[in-house]
Amino acid sequence: MRLRNKVAIVSGAASGIGRASARLFAAEGATVVAIDIDSAGLDETANAADGRITPMTADVAVADHVAAVVERTLADRGALHVVFSNAAILRDGSVVDLPEADWDRMFAV
Repeated sequence: MRLRNKVAIVSGAASGIGRASARLFAAEGATVVAIDIDSAGLDETANAADGRITPMTADVAVADHVAAVVERTLADRGALHVVFSNAAILRDGSVVDLPEADWDRMFAV
């Protein structure tokens, strides 16, 4: 178990690569705080991890949300060793035609 006694935060953990990574980190011994805006997806991620994954709903585009996750992780777990910044969003269409608000949101995440 390469991550025994380590604490990790994984963003975008409600599905896809983030879910697989959170579960792999847990399988390797880490205590994982899984974050995403999709609370139902986070619960699915955590359900298969024998209590090693704590789901926490947060929007990584909001600095106060990220700060709260880090503060709570440090308070509850006493340390933070790994941050896997995996969250991402995509918008359909051409970059040229993408509304500025969508562009800004993609980069904020």
